[in-house]
Order: sequence, then C-alpha cells, then structure tokens
Amino acid sequence: MKSRELLALSRGGEEGETEISSPGVGTFRPRVKVGSVLLAGQSVGELFVLGTSFDVLLGNVEGQVSALSIEDREKPVHYGEPLIRLRSFSLSAGDSPAGVISGDGADTSLDGIVIRSPTVGVFYLRPNPTSSTYVELGDEVEVGQTLGLVEVMKCFNQIRYEGAGNPQKARVEKILAADGEEVANDQPLFVLHGA
Repeated sequence: MKSRELLALSRGGEEGETEISSPGVGTFRPRVKVGSVLLAGQSVGELFVLGTSFDVLLGNVEGQVSALSIEDREKPVHYGEPLIRLRSFSLSAGDSPAGVISGDGADTSLDGIVIRSPTVGVFYLRPNPTSSTYVELGDEVEVGQTLGLVEVMKCFNQIRYEGAGNPQKARVEKILAADGEEVANDQPLFVLHGA
C-alpha cells in the first residue's frame, strides 16, 4: 500500500531562512532534529488527520534545520502553523546537495566523498548507548571502516567507507545527521576528504 503524502507549506524568512509549515489540521510528529540536513522531497514528519497518517514532504527547498517549533513527540497543529526553520546549507563548496550522485553509497567529487544512507531508518553513531562513537569530526578512516549504523525493524545496516575509486584513507569533514535521528533513503550522512 502506497503511503499518503502531503507537501509542506514553505515561505522565505529572515536572513536566508525558510519557514516550513503544516499543510493541514491534525497532530504532527517530527522526524527531524536541529542540525539535520534536508533535501527537496524528503519527509519532515507525520501528520495524523482523522486517524489517517500522512508523510509531510518538503517541496522545492533544502537546507539545515535551525529550529523546531514542536519539541514534543506529537502536537496538535493548525493549517499553516510553523513546524521547522531551515537555513541554507551546502554539502561542500560549489556543490549543492541535489547535485550529489548516489550509487554504491558514495560519491567522489573535487569537494569530497558523500556517504549516504542505504535505506530509511534510524541513524546511530555508536554501536550501543554506552559505547563511544565510531568516528568523530577530523578522524582519519580507511576503506572498509564502519562510520555508523542505520537500523530498520531491529536490523542494523553498517555504513562503511568504501566504493570503487575512493582513496585508501579519508578524513571525516562533516557529520550530517544526529545520533538517533530518523533518516531517509539516500540521505547524506557524512562528507569525507581524501587524506
């Protein structure tokens, strides 16, 4: 069964920010956190309307979440109520997120190597809550090294630094998703540069 979708309302705000608002009346559950990087067409949360669940998708906007209007797990909202604010974000100089190519999970360009999520799920930077993170900003990694996990229905997918044509070693320049954040299929998670 195909999921039902609604397009979020958006309008320009102060200093290059975009305000994303509810497309209807219902109860909203966010799927993003402050700092999340969102691309056009990506889900920002679920809107429950009279017992029916709708994915709320971004229109033709993208950016990094700078503020959440709804801090609770779920909250009643009205049409046009602000949900999140996005600020302009670019994965790397001269390269927009929409221009990054996926394939085997990595994209090599002059500006870096973008590692993407292979599926929808929950992103984790550590193997369990009491362990240290797999990687941190500035860490040097080698081909085959685990960077994080994406969990789907209790199955954990390792996110590794790999792919044909990548340098043997690279440095973690950006981590684009928060630990415990819900991520979308093909969502950028890391940006690395050859070491």
